[in-house]
This record gives sequence, structure tokens and C-alpha cells, in this order.
Amino acid sequence: MHSHSEIIGISNEATIKDFRKAAVNFMKGYFVTDGYMGLVDGVYRLFADESYYYEYMND
Repeated sequence: MHSHSEIIGISNEATIKDFRKAAVNFMKGYFVTDGYMGLVDGVYRLFADESYYYEYMND
């Protein structure tokens, strides 16, 4: 059986890159007294500041 990406002719590498780009577009968070609450997999996690959240999401 073929994966969906094989059927439509997209390499797995391209699919992963597209997924990461989409994840960046869905980054969401807010500032709190102790840092920055960033949304990760549907759950808010505390980061030292917004830059740590963006770095985490882009890795």
C-alpha cells in the first residue's frame, strides 16, 4: 500500500518541510508574569520568553 504522499507524488522530505512551515503559521501564545505561554500540540507550555517558544517550534 502506498502512502498518501507517494500517491500524489510528494517526497516525504517535502511533506515534512511543508508541515514545519504550517506549524510556524499556527504558533500561538501569550505573555505571563513568569514568561511566555506557547501552544504546543494543543497544550500551553511555559517558556522563558517568546523567542524560546519560536526557537522550539522552528526546530
